[in-house]
Amino acid sequence: MGFAKMTCLRVRFFCWGALVLLFVLFLPCASAQAATRHIGTYDDWNAWTDGEGRKQVCFVSSQPLTSEGNYTRRGAVFLIVSASRAAPNGEVSYTAGYRYKKATGASLTIDEATYELGFTQGEVAWSLDRKQDRRIIQGFRSGLKATVEALSWRDTTTIDEFSLKGFSSAWRSALEACPF
Repeated sequence: MGFAKMTCLRVRFFCWGALVLLFVLFLPCASAQAATRHIGTYDDWNAWTDGEGRKQVCFVSSQPLTSEGNYTRRGAVFLIVSASRAAPNGEVSYTAGYRYKKATGASLTIDEATYELGFTQGEVAWSLDRKQDRRIIQGFRSGLKATVEALSWRDTTTIDEFSLKGFSSAWRSALEACPF
């Protein structure tokens, strides 16, 4: 897959991450016409679907159980795994709640295994390829916790810890809702 196509896909999933953020923040105000549908809550993870037909995207999301860092203000933080026609086996992203420092990404540790989320745009970081996405998703299925460490554009290091309890059930539900 060429760099331009990868970039286009990453931008698309950045938009979906932003959509999740908006949906979660404004859930009480959501109208019946909203395209995003909450499938269910599975312990510490939520499953969602958005769109229809060829543009349908299904995803799971979680917010950190704990967050550390010397920051005064920070936006919403999410760990998201999404599936679409372009990435039917899943794509992992992390929304940090701030812009990343240039030429940095985030470090994702699942129990003892560490992965780099080295592609960043705005507040979102992704892994660099599908092979790593598959390894991360497998780690989410078998792991107990995920920790993400990242550096903001203001040189603030943050550490977010996520529970992986419920990930497998949420991911299975999301994939069932999107039969690609």
